[in-house]
Amino acid sequence: MPVIPEDYDRKMKFYVMPFLYKTTSGIHRNEMKELLADFQDCRALDIACGNGLCETILGRTNECTGLDISPGMLAEAKRRLDSETIPFSPVRGDAMKLPFRDESFDLVTCSLGLHFVPGIGEAINEAGRVLKPGGVFVCCSPVMESGLFVDLYWRYYYKKGKFNAPIYEKDLREACSTFGLRYVRHSKNGKLLYFTARKEPAAVILSSSAQDSPACREIL
Repeated sequence: MPVIPEDYDRKMKFYVMPFLYKTTSGIHRNEMKELLADFQDCRALDIACGNGLCETILGRTNECTGLDISPGMLAEAKRRLDSETIPFSPVRGDAMKLPFRDESFDLVTCSLGLHFVPGIGEAINEAGRVLKPGGVFVCCSPVMESGLFVDLYWRYYYKKGKFNAPIYEKDLREACSTFGLRYVRHSKNGKLLYFTARKEPAAVILSSSAQDSPACREIL
C-alpha cells in the first residue's frame, strides 16, 4: 500500500506520539534538534529515515544519506527534502546489514526505528562499523521500564508482532559498550529515550563472521 504523507503525519501526531510514546511530535522534534544542533559539514547516515525528520534538522550544512526498508517512505522523504532543497541520497537497505564501507560517516542517526529491527545489537554494531573513529551515533528509541506493570498499549503491540521484543535501556547501553561505542544518556520523555554513543578511536567493530560466534549471538 502506498505511503500517504498526510496519514503518516496525522497518525504520528494524534495517535502514536500521545498514546504509544506518551509525548508529542513537537517535543520529539525539539529533543532531536538539541542533539543534532552542533553537527556541521558532516557526512551523515540516517537509519530508518522515515519521512526525513533528521535530515530536515541537519539541513543544508550536512551531506545526508537516508536508509529505510520501505520504498514508499524513501520516496516521501525525497519529495519532502527536495521541496526544501536539502541534499539527500535515499538508499533502500537493512539496518542490520548496512550497504556502506567501514568508517564512511561522521554521524549516524536513528529516530524511532530500533524497535522495528529484529537484531538490536546487530544494528548498533553496524552503526558503529560505518562510523569514523570519533564519530557519533545519535538515537531515539522507545524503551520499557523494568517492573511488573507494562503499559497496555505496548503489551498489545508486542503481542500482535507489530514491534520486536521490548527494549530496555540497559540493553542499549550494553550493546553500545560491546561494540566500542561510549553511551551517554541525554534525556527521557514519556517512553522515548534519547542518547548518544561516540565511537572510541581504538574501537574494534566485529565483522559478520565474528558475529556468528556463539558468544556474540547471545548479545545479538
